[in-house]
Amino acid sequence: MDFASTLIRLGLYLDLGILFGLAFFAMYALSPDEMATPFGRRLRSCVTTFATLGIALSLLNVVVMAKNMSGADSYAEIEMHMLSMIVSGTDFGLAWIWRMTALLACLGFVWTTKSGRSTFLCIGAGVAMATLAWAGHAVMDTGMLRYEHLGVDIAHLLAAATWAGALTAFLMLSRNVSSAALFSRTTNGFAQIGSILVGVLVVTGAINYWLIVGPKLADSLYGLLLLVKLALFGLMLGLAAINRFRLAPKLEAAVSRGDREEAMLALRRSIVIEASAATLIFAFVAYLGLQSPSSV
Repeated sequence: MDFASTLIRLGLYLDLGILFGLAFFAMYALSPDEMATPFGRRLRSCVTTFATLGIALSLLNVVVMAKNMSGADSYAEIEMHMLSMIVSGTDFGLAWIWRMTALLACLGFVWTTKSGRSTFLCIGAGVAMATLAWAGHAVMDTGMLRYEHLGVDIAHLLAAATWAGALTAFLMLSRNVSSAALFSRTTNGFAQIGSILVGVLVVTGAINYWLIVGPKLADSLYGLLLLVKLALFGLMLGLAAINRFRLAPKLEAAVSRGDREEAMLALRRSIVIEASAATLIFAFVAYLGLQSPSSV
C-alpha cells in the first residue's frame, strides 16, 4: 500500500479520535457553565475544526482508494464512475457514507445546542470514529466472526479516542495559568475513567491480536512493530500513573496555595510526552492495519 494511504489513514485516526475524545470530554468532565468559559468556546471551535478536517480527509481517502483499486497510474486517470462504484458498491463505501453523514451532523450539533455538550454530538463523533474499523483486518473475516471482530475493533478505537481526547483537552488547559483550577480538577477526575480505558484497551487489544495472528508470536516485522507499540503503551501507562499519583495531586495542592506555574509545567511536560507516545501508536496502527501479519 502506498504512502498516501497510510498518511491519510493516520490523519483520520488522529482527527476522528480527538474529535470524539473532545466531545466526550465535554460530556463527562465539564459543566454547562464551564462550556461557556473561554476554554469551553475553544473546545467547541476545535470540535468544529476536527469535524471539518475529517470531512476533507474522508474525501481524499475515497479518491486514494479509487486509485488503488482501479490500478490507475495517476489521480488524473480516476473517473467518476470509479468513485461511484466504491461508494455505492463496497463495505468501505458504506462506512464512508456513515462517516460523512456523522461528521456533517457533528457540525450541526456542536453549535445548535446552547452549551455544546450534546449527547448527539458524542454519538455522531463516535459513529465517525467507529467507521474506521471497516478499513482494518476485521473486514477480512466472514460470518459472525467478522461482526465480533468489528465490535472488538470499535471498542478499542473508542477507548483510545477517549484517552487521546482527554490528553488534548489537558494540553489546552495547561497553556493558561487561569485554567489551573479546572486543569487540576479534570486531571484528578480522569483517574477512574482512565482505569476503565486501560482495561478496555488491554482486553480488546489481546482479543484483536488473537483474531489476527492467533495463539503464537508474530515472528515478522509485523510482530516487531507490535512489540514497539506495546512498549509505547507501557510508557503511556507509566506516565499516566505518575500523573495520577504524583503530578496531579501536586498541582491540586499548588492551586490551593496559589503557586501554580511550576506544578502546571511539570504536569504539562508529562502530558506532552504521553501525547507524543499516543501519536506514535496511532501511526503504527495506521500502518499495521494495511498489512498482513505474514507479509512484513
